[in-house]
Amino acid sequence: MIKTQKEIKLKDGSTLPKGLPVTFQTDLPSRCFVEDLSKRPECFRVRVTSAFRAPSVMTLQKWDNEGFCKSIGGKKVEPDGWDCDQTPSWMLALSLI
Repeated sequence: MIKTQKEIKLKDGSTLPKGLPVTFQTDLPSRCFVEDLSKRPECFRVRVTSAFRAPSVMTLQKWDNEGFCKSIGGKKVEPDGWDCDQTPSWMLALSLI
């Protein structure tokens, strides 16, 4: 299971701690759903970059030149692919392809 890497600030001023479980939907890879049952029994839809540390532009360029990319979960995938944990490639999540 993939968990958030960063604390997430919500619009209402509250925050979600890092380390919460995350799920993704194939139709919107730039967003993820974060569940925090300790506060509320609901999921929060947030930008991927709010929950995870994105790779640098240089890293993305290197991946593009090599023809592969890493997923948010850290596995090697096609630039437009998803890994076995159902996390999208960074290029998909950042809407670069």
